[in-house]
Amino acid sequence: MAKRESETIRQQRKAREDFLQLKKMQSGEIDAGPKPSEIDAGPKTFKDKVANYWFHYKFATIAILLSAAFLAVMVTQCLGRTN
Repeated sequence: MAKRESETIRQQRKAREDFLQLKKMQSGEIDAGPKPSEIDAGPKTFKDKVANYWFHYKFATIAILLSAAFLAVMVTQCLGRTN
């Protein structure tokens, strides 16, 4: 019959292994890899940049375009008015 260990003991062993790995990283024995802030995760292509812009500024862009269209119509009506 297979030897079964409890969940608590398994979690304690995992925590101990993680702690030892962290200590090795801090002492320089293991390479920790790049920091998350050093990894460039931003958009690379023009299509990705446009998609990112649209995701963040879609409502502002729509509002500005509608305002510009409204202003253009109003200016056109005022300039084309006959006295």
